[in-house]
Amino acid sequence: MQKLIKSLKWIDDNLVHVATIAFIFLTNLVPKYPISFVEYTYIRIRIDDVLPVILVAIFFLQLIRRKVSLNIRVLVPIVMFWVAVFASFIYNHYVTSPSTVPIFNIGFLHSARRIQYMAVFFVASSVVVSEKRFMQYLKYYFITLTIVGLYGLGQKFLAFPSIQSMNPAYTDGRLLFLNASDRISTFPFLLLMRKFRVFCIAIGITAVLLLVTGDMTKRFLQTFQVKTVFVNEQTGGTSVDQKITVKNLPAGTKAFKLPFGNDTLPTPTVTEKNLKLEAQRQIYENAKRKGIYLSKEQIEAQSDELAKLIKPKQMLLCDISCATRLEVEWPRAIVAFKSNPLIGTGPSSITEATDNDILRWLGETGLVGTLLFVTILFLISRYAFKLAHIDHEKRYLHYGFIFGVIALLVNALYVDIFEASKMAYNFWIMSGMIVGYYTFYEKRKKKT
Repeated sequence: MQKLIKSLKWIDDNLVHVATIAFIFLTNLVPKYPISFVEYTYIRIRIDDVLPVILVAIFFLQLIRRKVSLNIRVLVPIVMFWVAVFASFIYNHYVTSPSTVPIFNIGFLHSARRIQYMAVFFVASSVVVSEKRFMQYLKYYFITLTIVGLYGLGQKFLAFPSIQSMNPAYTDGRLLFLNASDRISTFPFLLLMRKFRVFCIAIGITAVLLLVTGDMTKRFLQTFQVKTVFVNEQTGGTSVDQKITVKNLPAGTKAFKLPFGNDTLPTPTVTEKNLKLEAQRQIYENAKRKGIYLSKEQIEAQSDELAKLIKPKQMLLCDISCATRLEVEWPRAIVAFKSNPLIGTGPSSITEATDNDILRWLGETGLVGTLLFVTILFLISRYAFKLAHIDHEKRYLHYGFIFGVIALLVNALYVDIFEASKMAYNFWIMSGMIVGYYTFYEKRKKKT
């Protein structure tokens, strides 16, 4: 009986600690399986969305019972950021006319998601009360990432399934399988090394190799492509001569003049037959859009005249992903920022994706929200920098965190990296661990 009581007391005293370990494992290993649909969007509430709610609830309960203490470092700027987000949401829903956040539930969901992601920071910063605890969580992260890496290999070579949520077609929780052209990253295996210096060197070499070999290089080189563009000199309409395959992203409509020479193609490159075929294709597509049926003979008869108006040109085109950013998503965020530079047009006002987190912050929360968020990142990175100078044995780990933040900010120029749930949970947990570890060092210094 005494052993049972002692065990229950240990669980009660360490409940947040155990819950944090479980969160580290589950948030990375539980698939993005949907459990509820959000009206007016393609967003689904997933199983992994429930995990931080449970963790924070346990933490709050134990905080009330004084089983844990709240680490208040970075508390003020984070709360100010949350206030700025909700102030933008409320103002743009109730005051702005016409409202830029017309549907309350969606605006609230997007606003609350910032709290959901960042709240785990306070859990981690509060439970890291010793060097042993810090290293323990880090060890569990290494184990988790190793499991993820092994499963990634299983997806590539053993047809292990995955559940994706990268577009509306996949949000219903369907099982997908990798094909020969898909890629994985096996970096977690490098984390099994015990020396951080060797680990950092290995990561650096791997990063260089990614730039000079493999699919990532091919994908990067496809961002801008020289293509033959057929220009209708009468209407100004354009079409691109290209073949679309699963390995190659199609070129978008964003075109740039070549920085050298004449963009008109020499006659041997594009024959009269090519021009006529292009004219026939345009006539067919135009008739199809209008719901008009044309026989083969009618299309051929009209194509001779149209072919005379079509001129082939060489132009520099970015792929459809890049074009969507340059022509739709980024301009939309810039317009939102210009319309309300101070607090933005509100969460959800520029749809679910911008593919540039910095522009998204500016568009949705304005200068106030953006500067507060950047300040939070700066303060956390400063604690890591201080740790690197006082904890010499693990300085490479702390420097690695700082460079990781920089890498995320670079990624934020092209994707909504801080809005990706699994990345966000891990980032804020790791940030909390850094701040908690620094707090431990400060307390120890005062005692000595």
